[in-house]
Amino acid sequence: MNSAGTDHPRRMATGCGEKRAALLRRITEEGGFAFVASAEKAAAGDVRAAEAAREMAWEQLHSAPRDEVGAAWRDAYALACLHVAALRGGAGDDDRRAALRALDMGLIMGGGLLRAELEDAIARVVADRRDGDSEAAAAAGDVERWKEGIAGDGDLADVSTLSRLSPYCGLASARVDWVVEM
Repeated sequence: MNSAGTDHPRRMATGCGEKRAALLRRITEEGGFAFVASAEKAAAGDVRAAEAAREMAWEQLHSAPRDEVGAAWRDAYALACLHVAALRGGAGDDDRRAALRALDMGLIMGGGLLRAELEDAIARVVADRRDGDSEAAAAAGDVERWKEGIAGDGDLADVSTLSRLSPYCGLASARVDWVVEM
């Protein structure tokens, strides 16, 4: 169980037993002994080992052109991202962001072997956030007000709170100012 009283992060890393074992065998055959050792420690709960395994797989992904990198290393990167997310996915917003960032990178850079597990893990993290977060509900209301304002059904002045929610605050503000000037 994690600090939030749920076991979902652990399931992210351990829900793929046979695939994981076969992948670790393939990585060992390709000489990735250090990766396998770190992945085993990560599976046992060592966050530093999880980060190290992810970094090793990342280095392998960037050691050659994309078509020359073995599929096993892409899958290894996805596995390492699952481990990092499982160990970083605590109850706080920063922990959830770190977990989602790791899972997202796993989808982007990882192979197809663990894609379903990555997608399931993302769905669980997002669902856990929605279950206990009134800020997400408020943000959804802000987005609806913004859409109404753009459609001409409301006042664009109501979207002022949207700029604090957007990671692109300057861009969002510039866009709203441009629409108001028309």
